[in-house]
Amino acid sequence: METSVQKNPALLKLDLYCRGIQIDASCTLAADGRPMLRTRAGLGSGLEVVLPGGLYTNIPVEEKFVPATPYRLH
Repeated sequence: METSVQKNPALLKLDLYCRGIQIDASCTLAADGRPMLRTRAGLGSGLEVVLPGGLYTNIPVEEKFVPATPYRLH
């Protein structure tokens, strides 16, 4: 089994879910998406994405641990 997050979409999904992603200032929600809503307990503030291999995931963007993530969306 491939153990690199760069080559294994399932491991990338897990890593993104655990570490979150920062959204670069160059991304504008008005033009590129919709506002983040926290309407229920849990990860209501996530970014929904489709990873390679067709894996859908919800990536945390507002949780307290996100500033330490190595991932950034440009």
